[in-house]
Amino acid sequence: MQLTFYSLLMAVIASSLMIIAICILKKTRFFADTFGVGLIVLLYVLSLLRMFLPIEIPGLQTVISDEYVLPPVMDVLENRSTLTQDMPILFMYILLAVSLFVTLVLIAVFVARQTSYIKKLKKLDNCATAEESSMLKEVAKTVFKKEKQITFIKTDFVDTPMVTGLFSNIVLLPDYSYDKDELRMIFLHECTHLKNNDLLLKLLIHIYCCIFWWNPVVYLLKADVGFMLELKCDNKVCAKLGKEERLEYIEAINESAKRAVKKHRQRSMLVSSGFITKDDSQLYMYRMNNLLFPKNVGKKRIVPTVLVSLLMVAIIACSFLFIWQAAYRDTEKVEELKKEAVFSDNGLSDESNSYLVKQEDGSYIFYFDGFEIPVPKEEYDAGGYEPYPIYDQPQ
Repeated sequence: MQLTFYSLLMAVIASSLMIIAICILKKTRFFADTFGVGLIVLLYVLSLLRMFLPIEIPGLQTVISDEYVLPPVMDVLENRSTLTQDMPILFMYILLAVSLFVTLVLIAVFVARQTSYIKKLKKLDNCATAEESSMLKEVAKTVFKKEKQITFIKTDFVDTPMVTGLFSNIVLLPDYSYDKDELRMIFLHECTHLKNNDLLLKLLIHIYCCIFWWNPVVYLLKADVGFMLELKCDNKVCAKLGKEERLEYIEAINESAKRAVKKHRQRSMLVSSGFITKDDSQLYMYRMNNLLFPKNVGKKRIVPTVLVSLLMVAIIACSFLFIWQAAYRDTEKVEELKKEAVFSDNGLSDESNSYLVKQEDGSYIFYFDGFEIPVPKEEYDAGGYEPYPIYDQPQ
């Protein structure tokens, strides 16, 4: 196994295509209803795994040769292009250094902003009542089956209930008056997010976006996974609710949405899970449809889930069987001619029976066992012709 530019390129392509395919399939209710929201999240995680395995397996992979797109790209990256050949450092190393620098800056900014938010939250005036705090403890004990340390802050700093925190669990509640049923549903939702470790997954995806910031598909993934985690949380909460309680849960979401829209301000944390979806009306309607018309409630989806998971693993495995590489026509022709004329009249090909003739434009003609092969200057500079003598005219 080895790590190369081509193996990294193949990993990016394979992972991006998987993410786009899952995003398209997810938009069909049939796919979500048949396989479940949890499986969709799992498929996204598997697609990320492919990106973190950019390895090449020589002897196992089938090479997809490209004579048109990759060669000029590799010429630039490896300083064979007229644009970069005078640079003392490989252009590829410059790109890697820039990418790493941007990644470190994004992570540093993320940590600084998240830390600043948490410190600011803990300094806010907390309007939470003893009754509300007691209810949160009661709900958390029901969800976690044990006592759970959760910081509860009620403030006008936010306009929707949410949970946040990297190393501590913080439940935030807008400063409004809530009835007991609505408050219970909000706390059930936020505690379920904590139990599912949704914040940890969001954190990992954010770091993933910092590493692969140059790939636009990762931002599609980040937004979509966040929404799918909300649906997954809704389904898990409602699975333990009766019909009337489900309606109370839906009503709690709608009430929070109304308040947030009226307030016209959203101060969300960098890593957080909010109770409502108000940024996109289509996503909100999708969520309401999922709650009002649940499919396959109580039905086991073990067989289709296992089959789709195995299919995804098979697709990932198949992506390692192919590698997209640059191919140079003249180089391939030389190798082919060498194989056809290993034993020529003069014996093996070497500097005694093959030579180069330099042309006025800086290119060369390679004379090999009676054949004349044009050799561009860039290809000669890349090496491979050192053993052969150079003459001013054919011998």
